[in-house]
Amino acid sequence: MPTNAESAALAPIWDPIAVRLCFDAGLGASFPLRFGGKIAPSSGQPIDATVTVTALVRDAWQSFGPTKVPLGDCAAIKIGGVEVVLISNRTQALGLDKVHGQWNSVAAADFDGDGDMDLVAGNLGLNTKYKASEKKPLRLYGKDFDGNGSFDVVEAKQPGDTVLPVRGLSCSSQAMPFVRERFPTYDAFAKANLTEIYGGDLASCLELTCHELQHVVVENRGDTFVVAPLPRMTQIAPVFGIGIADFDGDGIQDLVLAQNFFSPEPETGRFDGGLSAFVRGKGGMQFEYVPPKSSGLAIAGDAKSLVLADTDVVVATNDGPVQVLRAIRGQQVLRVALKGPKGNPNAIGARLELREPGGKKHVREITAGSGYLSQSEPCAWFPSAPAGSKLAVRWPDGSTSEHALATTTGEATFAR
Repeated sequence: MPTNAESAALAPIWDPIAVRLCFDAGLGASFPLRFGGKIAPSSGQPIDATVTVTALVRDAWQSFGPTKVPLGDCAAIKIGGVEVVLISNRTQALGLDKVHGQWNSVAAADFDGDGDMDLVAGNLGLNTKYKASEKKPLRLYGKDFDGNGSFDVVEAKQPGDTVLPVRGLSCSSQAMPFVRERFPTYDAFAKANLTEIYGGDLASCLELTCHELQHVVVENRGDTFVVAPLPRMTQIAPVFGIGIADFDGDGIQDLVLAQNFFSPEPETGRFDGGLSAFVRGKGGMQFEYVPPKSSGLAIAGDAKSLVLADTDVVVATNDGPVQVLRAIRGQQVLRVALKGPKGNPNAIGARLELREPGGKKHVREITAGSGYLSQSEPCAWFPSAPAGSKLAVRWPDGSTSEHALATTTGEATFAR
């Protein structure tokens, strides 16, 4: 840990023993403490330092959206200019409510093989005029500013300490004529910040913020979520359609992303830098972008909805043809369909777990809709199953069943 760091913070570090020592020492105490890095070499080295206890809290918690996640007893310590929070319950500092993006699409799959559903989410990407960060977010204000009965929307950016409009005088005044009355010249408008343009009306607006523009994968760790960006080359254009399957037959699920956005307002222009993308799963929440020359996937149009049919990819483009891309797999796959009850004949919401004799498990879910305005076949695809494999099903009503597999490839249908 840098000893000359100032105004820095690190949190949370799970170390219940260090927390107990801080409570024993008491608020304001200074003493030598070893904390962190005690579980295994992969945790890194522990930190040895003389610390000062600055806060002690019993039964603390943090908010993940509407959920309160317990942290247990917590201690805040200070080392020079660095403050550290130690917690007793193992959890993370990041919840999905802390990640604000311009999300277009979302899909779920078990990418890391731990049996729970992770997420992939399509966003605006990093190749547009829009830029955002936690310190300098994009902002969106909504209200009937001019009192004509229609809902007006104002885009704003924060390049420094001042919030400024994204749209220029011409575009803004066409939607809200009072803007031209207040600022008759482009020079006057260009020198004004958002508060000077819209005044006190901003205080009563619906306000949304965005600080994340990357397409991301979200690892589900049971009690929390960890967000990581998809490979850099996928960020070249907005993502709408998302397809998830083991396209290359290596036993690990991959991604196909439908990209581009041809219909922003004329002042902004098209976001058309993408060719859609094939992203190979490497296991353990790791992904690799595969160039079009190698993947065979190149769609230059305004690709939007994307569905899977027998792991082939069907992509619809605005003002363009529907395209079918056939997957060339290294091995055969097993397609599993379920027969559900009346009212849910495809058993939407069911969870399927293919259990191999050696203990390996593959988890899938039957979903209704994923990506952008899309519905793939209501079935699950698995890699070819070794002889003796079984399929465990948790049905939408919570009941469970187990089925022997009569075939290891091809198609199989099960009813409860």
